[in-house]
Amino acid sequence: MPNVLLSTAAPEWVGLLGQAAPSGASAFISQVGPLIAILGIVYFLIIRPQQAETKKHQSLLASLQKGDPVVLASGLHGAVFEVSAETVVLEIAPGTLVTVDKSAVKRRPGADAPAQG
Repeated sequence: MPNVLLSTAAPEWVGLLGQAAPSGASAFISQVGPLIAILGIVYFLIIRPQQAETKKHQSLLASLQKGDPVVLASGLHGAVFEVSAETVVLEIAPGTLVTVDKSAVKRRPGADAPAQG
């Protein structure tokens, strides 16, 4: 077994054990402050962009009209033939009509398309 030199000196953090914990408002802020900061970050990085995307999608669905080209979430392309409250009838080829749920319409072609480079 190799020789291991064990130090008998106390580590630096041992001196901190005898100190009193912060009390009152400073203790509350030191405990809740990081939680509030994390919630703020989550809101601005996740929740707010998702709300904006949902609002944009709702306005797209509300503005659908006959003849509009659309792309479904599955990637199927077609032209709007008829719009009702819950469904959309698409013409995916001349004379071929498909009825889909309105929420399946993802976007209009060319709008928000990923940049190719």
